[in-house]
Amino acid sequence: MSAAFDKCWHKGILAKLKQAKVDGTSLDLFTSYLENRQQCTVVDNMKSKMKNVTAGVPQGSKLGPLLWILYCNDIVKDIESEILMFADDTCYFVSGQDPSETAVILNRDLKRIDDWSNIWKVTFNPGKSKDMIFSQRRVL
Repeated sequence: MSAAFDKCWHKGILAKLKQAKVDGTSLDLFTSYLENRQQCTVVDNMKSKMKNVTAGVPQGSKLGPLLWILYCNDIVKDIESEILMFADDTCYFVSGQDPSETAVILNRDLKRIDDWSNIWKVTFNPGKSKDMIFSQRRVL
């Protein structure tokens, strides 16, 4: 994923917290943690205008990785492939006798993940994506 921790949509995080049954004072705390944030850039003592921040989790925070895991946890829903996730890296794989059948499954899952990313405003970096085929026989 591209700049995953920067792309966590605040309203999406709060929606997922609600789905996880976080409510009341706890939800208020997370809302306060995420909303009404601003940032600016300083270069050579020149400061830009303040801009509202509506996405991302604070870098280096203790809650950042936890909120990211909560945010992307449901990416596995309806995925046919095996999927491994670590932080913002995702690997999915499938095994079978026919590479064309496994390709169909992987492409179907790619579409599902793309749909998920459009809903939750996350961008994938296709340049970082690789495919591999492991076989005991020669595959064309």
